[in-house]
Amino acid sequence: MTESTTRQDSGRGGAAQTTRLQEAAALFDAQDYDGALNLYRALYEQDPANVQAHYGAAATLHALGRHQDAIVLLRSLIERQADSIACHNLLGLVLKRSGDLESAVTVFRNALAIDEKRPILHLNLGNVLVQQDRFHEATAAYRHAIELSPGFAVAHYRLGNALFRHGRFEAALSSYRRARQLAPGLSGAWAGEANILMFQGRSADALALIEPLIDRGDYDTTLAALYAELCRETDHGERARDILQKRLDTPQLARADEASLRFALGRLLDRAGHYDEAFVELEQANRLKENPDVYRKELRRIIATMEVFDRDFFTTAPRASGGSEQPVFIVGMPRSGTSLVEQILASHSQVAGAGELLLMNELAASLDDVAEARAPYPYAARHLTLKTVNALAKNYREETAALAAGAARVTDKMPHNFMHLGLIAVLLPRARIIHCVRDPRDTCLSCFTQDFGEAHAYSYKLEFLAEYYRLYRRLMAHWETVLPIPLFTVHYEELIADQEGVSRALINHCGLEWETACLDFHTSRRRVATASHEQVRQPLYNRSIGKWKHYSRHLDTLLRILEQDNE
Repeated sequence: MTESTTRQDSGRGGAAQTTRLQEAAALFDAQDYDGALNLYRALYEQDPANVQAHYGAAATLHALGRHQDAIVLLRSLIERQADSIACHNLLGLVLKRSGDLESAVTVFRNALAIDEKRPILHLNLGNVLVQQDRFHEATAAYRHAIELSPGFAVAHYRLGNALFRHGRFEAALSSYRRARQLAPGLSGAWAGEANILMFQGRSADALALIEPLIDRGDYDTTLAALYAELCRETDHGERARDILQKRLDTPQLARADEASLRFALGRLLDRAGHYDEAFVELEQANRLKENPDVYRKELRRIIATMEVFDRDFFTTAPRASGGSEQPVFIVGMPRSGTSLVEQILASHSQVAGAGELLLMNELAASLDDVAEARAPYPYAARHLTLKTVNALAKNYREETAALAAGAARVTDKMPHNFMHLGLIAVLLPRARIIHCVRDPRDTCLSCFTQDFGEAHAYSYKLEFLAEYYRLYRRLMAHWETVLPIPLFTVHYEELIADQEGVSRALINHCGLEWETACLDFHTSRRRVATASHEQVRQPLYNRSIGKWKHYSRHLDTLLRILEQDNE
């Protein structure tokens, strides 16, 4: 392993040390990380001024997942070499992997202050901002990288991912296709385009796009997992399982890749009715994704939200002037029926379905800088002014205006907007709120089968899932008590049992006249970019109700904790 941007002075030892550095780099490249680390350490213990050995050791610790050790070593290096772009860049990557996203952003911005002409720094900054759901900043970072290096295929690909996550599907397609032109071997770009086709209800076209790569073995983890997803409803399931297993047999497979493959394999096995085998794969996948520190941070945020948005808050807080009835927020735990509810509403001629928007997350995060106290959200909400809430409300309305395309209502179905209902109430006091609820056992099990990413750290352990669900339930009970705008609750099981009755009530809650098209929601060709994309293109069915029973022998911990509220 070499790093051209570190200083080339290897200290005392001359040619001999250079040779040993090359040996350590060769061990690193061969993924013999323990051997590489031992050699790098021997080099810098022999010569504490050997910067390359320190850097190599830090990179190896990063590869081993020993993030805190790598962070300590890199911060020490930066004290000695404050202008080292390589050290800043690696430190930012390690902080990102460790879950300390704010610190990672700071480090990458510090590096850009040293040299703003490095495309890789803009790319890596964008990658962290995406994890924080800071869409506008992330896309700006990727575009900076592309301006500096128009042929930077990975930047085009990452920009496509960010645009896709924010519902900008056509723009995302353009970015993916440009990335494919620049780097035909970049399989993520192929997967990105196929993913959009799948969410458009064009699974056959998606398969046709990637099958040639699968046939010739030219695929990575992303493509293998996507192929498995596309094969769940076809007779290719057995082949997809073989492909996933082949990837799992790859030596030195990264944890994130292994997790993605095992999630995909678990869902295939579930679809085939092999529930015990499926659970083994899903449990291993989730274990690879566990992050207790991020999970505990999520719990603290919920508790802080209830502390800030209490009765007194709504008595004194400013409310945005004017207001619009256009926004409809569909909230609830993931896998609780939010996509289905949005599909029903979006089948109405006066409703535009905007999907899972990141806007409220971004507005909440912006309060850290906008609010006078400069306190982190949610505490920053205590210092809101009328000027601030009017500006934020205007921002939301303007961002959704294009998506509404003249419709009387526009839905935002980001499930975790249940965290932001207090902020929504002051920014958009005439908005409609729909709360989706499903049997907690089915909800939690369904979450356990999904690879949601870092933002859902609670979903990777059954104990965490049950505890988080109980706290989410407390938060929703809190909103029912203090929120100055009404919540309309939809129970998934009731919707399945009485589709027309519940659908009519939904439309009425939105202040609209009933249209029978809402009963034919499954015929809509709108894009549905969620894990429920295939369910909402079928008539209502009840086979997902009580699905947890197939896994009951594995769910003792989950069931015990969930039942505590009933004692």
